[in-house]
Amino acid sequence: MYKMKKKSKKILIVFILIIFILLIAFIIFRKIKMPSFLANEYFVINFENTNKTLTNEDRNTLITFLNSDIYTVKESDNIEITKIAYQYPFRHESSCYIFFKTNINSKLPFTLINITENEKEYVSEHICMNTNICEEFNLVRNIVNNNYKWWENNEKNITYTKIEELYQTEVLDTSFQENYEVVSGENLSGKIIDVTDKYLKIQKENMDIKLVEIDWKSTNFVNFRTKESLTVYGIKVGDYFYNKQIIRNITGQELIKESLKNIVDTSTIILFVPTKIISIRDMNEYYIAKIEMEDSTSEYFGKTMENRDKYELEFIINNDTNFYPKGKGLSISTIQDICEHYMITLYISEKSIDNEYPIITKIDVYDI
Repeated sequence: MYKMKKKSKKILIVFILIIFILLIAFIIFRKIKMPSFLANEYFVINFENTNKTLTNEDRNTLITFLNSDIYTVKESDNIEITKIAYQYPFRHESSCYIFFKTNINSKLPFTLINITENEKEYVSEHICMNTNICEEFNLVRNIVNNNYKWWENNEKNITYTKIEELYQTEVLDTSFQENYEVVSGENLSGKIIDVTDKYLKIQKENMDIKLVEIDWKSTNFVNFRTKESLTVYGIKVGDYFYNKQIIRNITGQELIKESLKNIVDTSTIILFVPTKIISIRDMNEYYIAKIEMEDSTSEYFGKTMENRDKYELEFIINNDTNFYPKGKGLSISTIQDICEHYMITLYISEKSIDNEYPIITKIDVYDI
């Protein structure tokens, strides 16, 4: 009996020892398979030529991180997210990356790029100093972790080049320069038909082509609608060049937001003009006016004065709204009828641009 107990005890010890060894082996194997921070490795999910797929929700989340003040993703850009990655946090510091391809043939406002077999793959980098509060990092990490299986043969490294280094080392094709005159851009207007590493290629209305020299690091133009500074990264083929100003070829909500900046109460040249006050609703303390607004810059993109692009927008008119000229009987109750017979201009509060209903601060009536 005693010998049996002793034998059972030995078997139990051996069994525990085997389990312990297997556990250690599992931990070591998993450690080898998992990326290491010290080795500068990454958790990587590749969606190109693999069985990994992004849900629409995850794709939309990642695309929001690509938007910036000078670049907004549009459906026509055909963004294809090819890879995402993050590095394991060290002292709550880390970085995450979104690799993507697009059909846009001009440069985008990203500082990193990956070029393989003559294909451009842009890289959006987010550096986080505190991963506890970094929304971009945590959302990218969650998407990676939902798709990551440590036992698969996952990538651990990512490759990219700083764009400024790429332009310093690549051989530029300047053969076309010999055929066209390089000008300063003063008193020049025309459609932008190419954006190269050194030039904007401008086609004038008479089909004559001129070149405007650019430096991707330092050249700035002016947004024609907003009068804000615009870097070369914000320029695309199809935009219109007007005397060192850029009229961006955009539509929909992107155009509306840019046009609203044109009618803030500090603007001097108004391009977004009201053509009709459709309705005015009394909300007791203020009024909501539905107004048809016309984009005069659409003439630069093939429209005529008769068929300019129009948008129906709603604004707030309140007791602080000023009507000019004074002493002409202008008021909330008369402005709808007056708009049918006279040209008007309206100005909005800059702080209310992003409101559901921007607030009108001033309405000017001409030739009344």
